Amino acid sequence: MADQTPVDLSISIVNTSNWAFLKPCIESIYENVKGITFEILVVDNASTDGSAEKIRDSFPGVVLSVNTTRFGFAQNNNINLRKASGRFLMLLNDDTLMFPSTLENAVQFMDGH
Repeated sequence: MADQTPVDLSISIVNTSNWAFLKPCIESIYENVKGITFEILVVDNASTDGSAEKIRDSFPGVVLSVNTTRFGFAQNNNINLRKASGRFLMLLNDDTLMFPSTLENAVQFMDGH
């Protein structure tokens, strides 16, 4: 969005009833990404496991969009990317765990190239 101050990285995640994987994914981002500014955007793709409520309760800083109808991977990511304020954009699967310095190194590389 044009009125937002850009962060270094916008991380787009699509979730479809996958809270068991999404929770550790988001936790690993918050625990391991330290040297850059970032935002996490999640589209809840009409989940039936209460994911949207759990995201709101557990991660209030996450930018959450909730679908009542299921869409495909690209359309869901486009929902997030329209809201993103990052200089760089990342599509991340919800079953991914982040290691220390991984995203900082990626942003540093992209800045240098």
